[in-house]
Amino acid sequence: MMPANLGLLAAYGAIAVVTLAAMGIVMLRRPGAISRKLRTDRRLEADEISRKSLDA
Repeated sequence: MMPANLGLLAAYGAIAVVTLAAMGIVMLRRPGAISRKLRTDRRLEADEISRKSLDA
């Protein structure tokens, strides 16, 4: 493995660790925040689909 690839791998690894840590902190501080956001997204998507079917 070349040193350049090793540096790239280390950078991606650091980004992944920071992302997971941030998600963990959010989940600890506000349990249910992520699932609530997903439910909101699904509801908005359903609204958009029903609006399109009404327009058609």
